[in-house]
Amino acid sequence: MEDRSKHEQAMNERVSFLPAANEDEKPCMQVAGALVFAYVRDGALVVSVDLDTAEPGTFAMYGDNCVPVHVTVQGTTVFEASS
Repeated sequence: MEDRSKHEQAMNERVSFLPAANEDEKPCMQVAGALVFAYVRDGALVVSVDLDTAEPGTFAMYGDNCVPVHVTVQGTTVFEASS
């Protein structure tokens, strides 16, 4: 468990912010290879997650092509999935 915790901490410390370079792109954060986009569209905050690029070794314990997702808003869980 300690190795997993250290690995997760390392992934969290390597987060990159990718700003939108033009009007066709959306700003995003890359963590453990996954892309998390957050932007405003039609007066609403849109959050989109692209898991195709997630680093396989980080989530290998969950099986092939599985990335658990947990979403909270103001501390309340609004979505949770194991794959």
